[in-house]
Amino acid sequence: MRNHILSSIWAATLAFAFAVVTTAVATDPAIVAFRANGELVWDHAFTNGEASIECCTNLATGGWLPVQRAYPTCGVWTGQVAATANRAFCRIAVTDYGQPRCWAEYAFWYDHYSGSINFVTGDVFWGKVHANSAIYLSGAPVFHEMVSSSATNWGAWATNAVLDKGYQLGAPVESLFKINFTNTASTQDCLRLQADLVITGFTSMAMAGTNFYISNTNRGWTSYNYGAANRSVLSNGLLYIATAASDTGTVSIAGTLRGRLTIVADGTINITNHIRYADNPSTNAGSADALGLISRQYVIVKTSCPSNLDLFAHIIATGDAASPTNFGMFTVENYDSRPASSCGNLNLYGGVVETFRGPVGTSGGAGTGYVKHYIYDTRFPANPPPHYPLIGYADH
Repeated sequence: MRNHILSSIWAATLAFAFAVVTTAVATDPAIVAFRANGELVWDHAFTNGEASIECCTNLATGGWLPVQRAYPTCGVWTGQVAATANRAFCRIAVTDYGQPRCWAEYAFWYDHYSGSINFVTGDVFWGKVHANSAIYLSGAPVFHEMVSSSATNWGAWATNAVLDKGYQLGAPVESLFKINFTNTASTQDCLRLQADLVITGFTSMAMAGTNFYISNTNRGWTSYNYGAANRSVLSNGLLYIATAASDTGTVSIAGTLRGRLTIVADGTINITNHIRYADNPSTNAGSADALGLISRQYVIVKTSCPSNLDLFAHIIATGDAASPTNFGMFTVENYDSRPASSCGNLNLYGGVVETFRGPVGTSGGAGTGYVKHYIYDTRFPANPPPHYPLIGYADH
């Protein structure tokens, strides 16, 4: 971790005309404007820690006092400070925590499981894989990026497993329970506070490009085209499906998205059909489409889904520290009774992060459920879905 002051001291006597100051020290230029009404406006692309505006009345004696503090998520900081008579001199102080790490950096992450769930022949992973518990391998699963486990041993080793980038045992333990859904006292990372729209109770969503249809009884909406009425939300938005008393915040979703959106649910997220991007990043690296799905319970592939299912999204299923132990997983409904021949591949383009590792199929006999074919969306470490929660910082 390192501390530094961005820009030379920006001094402005509030009695005279104010100007835009663009001079900056260190490697990260900032733009600070003193408006005619005395407001200090800043727009700063340094996203690796926290920043504060500090002001004093006498440059010689110092006595810098913070007047506003800002925190990164995975984006750019902007803000402003209202004018007061004692802010003759101002500067930006930055604490650099190192590179921010979002949960979207994982192709597959889980805390633990019930019993031994194997990575098996036919499983292919194109991004980082981590487990807090021991990992079981069987047959010839393929891992094209680093595999890590917080355990100091393998649950089961398979000599034919392919680990292109090697593996790490004894890796640091991480927890999904630090993701802040509703703690409004922590304003910088509360997902519900960041939401553009909060809906309570069961909700159905159908995506069709920039059209986004929502059905919700509490709102009186039946296939309401929320996307058409709120275009900006589909460019960098967050929708929150909340639980109110016994009315659980559950959502069903399918369709094709054009835009950048994260959907958070207090209850289960049900996937009812293909979820795709209008601009496919697997064929167009310049695609801006991105979807995050974050549930406090399950994310479930329903039996209505077709064979060779396409699922373009990064998925988080946290469960709750006080919930029964089967919460917090991504899984397939009736995974152990649907013949594998009728399911085919689960073509996930994105990633899965879950507290309990959920099954999507079985490998015994002819097999049941889906075969995992997970391709990591390599855009996500630098440009995750909107408002995606942080793991922490590389150096903090």
